[in-house]
Amino acid sequence: MSTYAHCPRQYKYRYIDRLTTIPDQSPDNALYLGTALHTGLEKDVESAIESYKSNYFMLTTEHYNEIIKLEMLLPKCKALLPEGEHEVKLETDNYVGYIDLLADDWIIDFKYSNNREGYLNSPQIHLYKFFADRPINRLSYLFIPKVRIRQKKTESVPEFRRRLYEELEHAEPELVDVPYDENQVRRWLAGMQAATNETEFPRNETRLCQWCDYSDYCLKGQDWMIYKK
Repeated sequence: MSTYAHCPRQYKYRYIDRLTTIPDQSPDNALYLGTALHTGLEKDVESAIESYKSNYFMLTTEHYNEIIKLEMLLPKCKALLPEGEHEVKLETDNYVGYIDLLADDWIIDFKYSNNREGYLNSPQIHLYKFFADRPINRLSYLFIPKVRIRQKKTESVPEFRRRLYEELEHAEPELVDVPYDENQVRRWLAGMQAATNETEFPRNETRLCQWCDYSDYCLKGQDWMIYKK
């Protein structure tokens, strides 16, 4: 629904036409890093690293910099989390979702992002409570900070990594509670109805198009990177 709200055309490509693109091999691929972090929080650091590495055709210095971040951040995250069940599936006729961690009556969702405000205003965690098959009394996000520093032209790799380690030592994950808001659920249900009734799927062209997987296909008609699932 967030995709539909941002750009109906992107929603059509992804969820109706089921188009996907050639895998992005950039070291900071958000999907690969997010999956690795979830794996590490459910299992261990070694499993997270294997998950991350398995997505790439080859590994560079930049990829190993991301692995260092996983090694440093995951133990800090695990120290904050209670025992519970990971990847709990919620499924109804109109909704499918996965709770990252369910600890009795406490839902925790993991976000490897510095965009706190965006997620705090998202309906996602409110939907988990709404569709859960048990009473839920606490909702929280685990925000895992992204350390974004670049190697200077004057730095060697060891010099850069010393600086990276210093930054990571000060990077602290945080559990942030979210009060339940039923209006978020109502707005989501209204958006779902609008998406279901949509027939035109107009393109919403903004500066964010450059980060869309379908940008060249949508704006230029280039389809060499597109294939159907």
